[in-house]
Amino acid sequence: PPSRELVVYAGHKGFVRLAAACGACLVPVLALGEVLQLRNGVNCSGLQKATYKRLGFPLPYMVVGRWGVSPLPAAVPLKYVIGAPIPPPQPSGPGGTVSESDIEALHASFYSALEALFHKHKGSHPEFREAGFR
Repeated sequence: PPSRELVVYAGHKGFVRLAAACGACLVPVLALGEVLQLRNGVNCSGLQKATYKRLGFPLPYMVVGRWGVSPLPAAVPLKYVIGAPIPPPQPSGPGGTVSESDIEALHASFYSALEALFHKHKGSHPEFREAGFR
């Protein structure tokens, strides 16, 4: 089987700031297999790379899933994994705000927990047993 890699974009911090401001816990959640449900039915990689660079999405793009012609998701195994809640930091800044260093620490903690969750449970999904995390 081809090697798989779960790629997670860790640049977003708005949800971390919002959770910290509201005093809400962050809960790492993974859905293994959801990327296998739909795929692009058109293979024009050169054109798609060029339009992705310019527009932010590939053209042409035709979503296919079940039966290879339908936009309905393909029937593939799905595994949902929910991690332990990560409590937010206590406000320590002026006016009861959370400092930027606390936001950075919470952000790093969330993505570390997400990666640990992946490595702990990847063996339970047939397509991700040998997968990496990036």
